[in-house]
Amino acid sequence: MDLFPSIFVAILLPASGLLARAQPALCSNVPPGSLERAACHERLRQWREAEEVYRAHLKAHRDSLPAALGHIEVLLQIEEAARRQHNLDGAVEQAVEASEELAKLVETHPDEPAVLKLKAWVLENVEKNPSAAEQVLTKITRIAPRDGDAWSLLCSFYLDSQRIDEGIRCFESAVALNSANPLYRAGLARGYGAAGRPAEAEKAFAAALATAQPDSNPLVFLWYGDFLAFAERYDESGKAYSRIIGADPGNGEAWLKRAAVDVKAGQYHKAEKDALEALAQGAGEREAQAVLLRVYRGLGDDARAQAAAAALERATDVEEARRAKWRRAKTALEQAERLMQADRFSEALPLYDSVTKDVPGYAEAWFAAGMCYAHTAEAERAEQSFRTFLRLQPLSADGHSALGLLLLSQQRIAEARAELQEALRLDPASTEAHEALDSLAAHAR
Repeated sequence: MDLFPSIFVAILLPASGLLARAQPALCSNVPPGSLERAACHERLRQWREAEEVYRAHLKAHRDSLPAALGHIEVLLQIEEAARRQHNLDGAVEQAVEASEELAKLVETHPDEPAVLKLKAWVLENVEKNPSAAEQVLTKITRIAPRDGDAWSLLCSFYLDSQRIDEGIRCFESAVALNSANPLYRAGLARGYGAAGRPAEAEKAFAAALATAQPDSNPLVFLWYGDFLAFAERYDESGKAYSRIIGADPGNGEAWLKRAAVDVKAGQYHKAEKDALEALAQGAGEREAQAVLLRVYRGLGDDARAQAAAAALERATDVEEARRAKWRRAKTALEQAERLMQADRFSEALPLYDSVTKDVPGYAEAWFAAGMCYAHTAEAERAEQSFRTFLRLQPLSADGHSALGLLLLSQQRIAEARAELQEALRLDPASTEAHEALDSLAAHAR
């Protein structure tokens, strides 16, 4: 997740000079629940803290598009971290929640470029559906033809898909829109390099590097390092990656790319250190283990080569299992939601139950299952589902309200009143809780 967030954060949450170099203590000085606080945590890669801030902000500002987009982005970052820790269920939970939130956002903002950029990224990197991603990116450039970041995303997509001529023309359009942007110039240079036009690539990279900084424009240096590595200029390539590492030691991709260059240069011990550091900083495990495999083979260390090969195979298996589980849950949720909208609750139930078994930490599936059970007169199962939901989302006014109404239907007045009052405390505008409590008060009178 390297290309998209750098553009995404720049568009939605422009950094002040203060926040651009955020320190942990600084985040506590930013107003709690604010977008600036969330952005501060993001810059420090404190994804859980950022997620909590975005969630709190959305409770107070339900229509905040920057908060909704930021929340989805950090969910994807947490999903990636869970994958690195081999936490299959945790990774799937975050991916499912991010996917569902994004689907709702696209429904309400079908022509918003920022929403569509995130959708395109998810289609390409999570759902592995490049043709659909291209359609969305192309749509953005039609809706917002002067959005240089949209062009940059589309151009990079073309280059990644080996459609070099299209990528070059696309980056030329981006540069024409903003010739001062070093990322656009570096993208154009990357295209020239892929087309076998090294002199033009070198010139375009020089223009990009003249204004780029490794902390704010790491992709410029990554792409330049790749260009140098392809030209077998390994020492210069390693220096380009080192500039990123010097500015941001937590950039796992820079460590990984430098490790790969070390291997090509025959510097196996240095490559091993860089690859292990890449793993520690969260680079892709499969890629890092592949580098380590080459290192140990180069050193003639059969035992460690076998261990790296086994780790590479395990990482591949985990990734395939995660993707299969996520697809099952996503398909089931899509089908169940259509059935719910048609009031076919008994048919939706087994689908939601399958999601709660596959992804037990995904709260919304428990809430939907509770609603289905309530509509099919299975009060005990409905209560269990709502209580599980509230264990996962204790600050949900809707959850407390739904449980309160269910308890009220069973004449469990004291329990119902407590849940409804909690719903009202969390959301004073909760109409259902207000009406139910008013009804209880009138009945008491």
